[in-house]
Amino acid sequence: MFLGPGGTGKSHLAQAIGQCAIQQGYKVLYRETHILLDELADAVAGGTRKEYMEPVATVPLLIIDDFGKRKLPHTAAENLLEIIMRRYEASARCSHQTDRLRTGASYSAMWLPSVLCSTACYITSMC
Repeated sequence: MFLGPGGTGKSHLAQAIGQCAIQQGYKVLYRETHILLDELADAVAGGTRKEYMEPVATVPLLIIDDFGKRKLPHTAAENLLEIIMRRYEASARCSHQTDRLRTGASYSAMWLPSVLCSTACYITSMC
């Protein structure tokens, strides 16, 4: 998980880690949050939700970028939690980014990032 203000290179670093993982033979899926959720909504509308979720839940490295950058649909939290929980259960790696700093956050606000970090399995160790 990369946290920091806009323009500090979080996306660049995530893409570099993705490229490194690809060079080492890992499959990588990179999506901006709003695109991931739009694709999921299209899959639901087309009756292919299960087929769409399979690679998202099992790809060795999922990079979700630009979280919080755009207004997300009302189902975003539920859908993202499902993706994270499926990946956690499958012990797959997941990278998540946000432009918000966690400085001074309450315990409850720190819960989700800690789940995401445990899901990520510190992907930087792959490179």
